Amino acid sequence: MKNYIVQAELNGSITTTSIIARDDFGAKIIASQLACKNYVSDNRWNVGKITVKNSAGEVVMTIPSEIEEKKKKGVEK
Repeated sequence: MKNYIVQAELNGSITTTSIIARDDFGAKIIASQLACKNYVSDNRWNVGKITVKNSAGEVVMTIPSEIEEKKKKGVEK
């Protein structure tokens, strides 16, 4: 089992959680479950940027912020 860090970020506000997974794919699944579990109570998990890093600090997965993506496309919320 390996250690991973999952971060949810929105407007400079970051929440960080440590998880343990068998591999990168498992870490992605657990990160998705965290987002599904926390999206109602914490908007960072709902529309924020989610990043999964391995124990070496390498990014395994990034889900861009919905708000930032809409700004890039010129679409207002």
